Amino acid sequence: MNGLLMRQMDQQAVVNVIFVGRLGNLVIM
Repeated sequence: MNGLLMRQMDQQAVVNVIFVGRLGNLVIM
């Protein structure tokens, strides 16, 4: 259970990084 939660949080972190990166690219462009 705990491992699954950590894995889900990792996935969310990756999604956030990609989202922020795309947002940054839009601002730069």
